[in-house]
Amino acid sequence: MLKLKQKIFAGILASFAMLIFASNSLAAGTTLIPSTVPKEEIDAAKEIGDQAEVDRLESQNSLAQKFQKGEFELYDLGTYTQYLIEFLIYLAGGIAVLFIVIGGYKYMVGSISDDKEAGKKTIAYALAGFAIAVLAWTVVNFLQVWLTSGS
Repeated sequence: MLKLKQKIFAGILASFAMLIFASNSLAAGTTLIPSTVPKEEIDAAKEIGDQAEVDRLESQNSLAQKFQKGEFELYDLGTYTQYLIEFLIYLAGGIAVLFIVIGGYKYMVGSISDDKEAGKKTIAYALAGFAIAVLAWTVVNFLQVWLTSGS
């Protein structure tokens, strides 16, 4: 019985460490309103030669400056929508990790009482929810590119 309690405690401790790591990486500067990107970060992307990243960072920088100055226009809505969708995908990923951890607890505790189905269902629903969120991002991103393309 003592070994089982030690295993449960070790599992809980490892899950909390994983959750703290995931939440720190999720909150590493992602906010609902874009913030300005340091010039060093843009220069680093230029040195690497990643033009797509340079464009993304400069677009976020421009959008952040417009928010700060109150110069947000209707034509900026597409850029902000894309930024907002990326923020929501990060949030969905964090919530999915949280529910996978909760499902792991239910599965672990269920092994004691021979009821593992609740944990399996929670994990399956978390993965399905994240898959739906990624699919929604893909559809919205496709529609946004299709509707805003010049041709």
